[in-house]
Amino acid sequence: MSTRASANDRPSQYMSEAQRKDQVYINDESVPAQIYPLIESYRSKVTNGARSYQQNSMIIDDFFGDAHAILKDSHLKEIARIRNENNVEIMKLKKSLE
Repeated sequence: MSTRASANDRPSQYMSEAQRKDQVYINDESVPAQIYPLIESYRSKVTNGARSYQQNSMIIDDFFGDAHAILKDSHLKEIARIRNENNVEIMKLKKSLE
């Protein structure tokens, strides 16, 4: 078992800027969990190797396209969940009226 503290356990003065931003994302419940691995993968794409400004701008475009797909999927799932909850409530009301 490792005795090293994770980034989440460290005081903020010992965190890197990226780790501080990750903490903000983690604490924000409106951000779907699938975004975190996406952020990490694009961070590594940007930091690995020398790229031109045009290539980096395309990486940013790709990131926002992928992030949008994740957000859209999570929003649609939330809408479906709410709709199902409402359908259950309607069925309960119908049964109570009969």
